[in-house]
Parts: sequence; structure tokens; C-alpha cells
Amino acid sequence: MDNRFVSTASISAVSPYGAMIIGVATLKAYRNRGLATHTVKQLCQACKEAGLKKLVLYFDNPLAASIYLKIGFTIVDTYGVLSDGSSH
Repeated sequence: MDNRFVSTASISAVSPYGAMIIGVATLKAYRNRGLATHTVKQLCQACKEAGLKKLVLYFDNPLAASIYLKIGFTIVDTYGVLSDGSSH
């Protein structure tokens, strides 16, 4: 790599119960190298070491889903948005 950040992930909505993973992204030129998987794994480990018991995330990208499922997340519910903008 050339001494710059090429993959990122962070947490938000931290509470005594856990946190939400957000902002998972990898620069296009660096994709398909396992960097997002590694980054999310490292973030999960840091959260575990900090005593967080649960991590949640939301995604609408099938490629992202494969990363999350590969490292042990499970889908517990789905969420949809109707064409009029309302959700269910």
C-alpha cells in the first residue's frame, strides 16, 4: 500500500449494550483483496476487547452481505422502503 487509508469501518450509537457498525468502505482500486473483511474483523475484535456485547449493522449491498456473513454475522430481519418513500 502507499501509506494511506484504503479501507475503513467505524462504530456509532455506542451504548452499554453494544454499537452499530457504519461506514464500511474500500477505495475502488483496492477492492477484492479482503481488506474490508479484515477491517471489519479488526473493528469487531476491538469492540469485543472494549466490552461491547452486541454489534449491529444494516446493508443493502449483496457484496457487503457476503463479507458480514463470512465473518459470523447473521441476518435477523429485513427492512424495505416502498417507492413512495415509506418503510416497512
